[in-house]
Amino acid sequence: MSIGIRTINVLAANQSVNTSTALVAATGLTFPLAAGKAAKFRFWVPFTLAGTASGAKFQVVPPTSPTLYLMSWWLYSGASTGSLAGFADQTTSAAFSNALASAANHLMVAEAYIIANTAGNVVLQFAQLVSDAANITLLQGATMDITAL
Repeated sequence: MSIGIRTINVLAANQSVNTSTALVAATGLTFPLAAGKAAKFRFWVPFTLAGTASGAKFQVVPPTSPTLYLMSWWLYSGASTGSLAGFADQTTSAAFSNALASAANHLMVAEAYIIANTAGNVVLQFAQLVSDAANITLLQGATMDITAL
């Protein structure tokens, strides 16, 4: 992986989860990072909630015990004309979520800087915040934009 090389991974088709709070990998939004290598990541993930109860949960999972993990995330509510529903900074990988409480289209944006200690994949995972029969669906075209550093 050469410095400055840019890769863009795209979710090719809608992907849904229902009745589960267990995080699953977003299909195709994975990137291998070699030991000792660094990259910056930007996620742009539109999603829809079919009901008002489920909410959304995400996690950016790095290779095991990264040398450095810095991430910021933002969740925007499409029900309130794009209002910011939640945001935070993280220095370790952990799930982040919001109830959102509306059946509507929403948007998750995240940026991360990761230096791998051991080789492994950086993976975007998602699930419902609360188990519910109404789907959370990542929408086709969601992206993981990676730049090697």
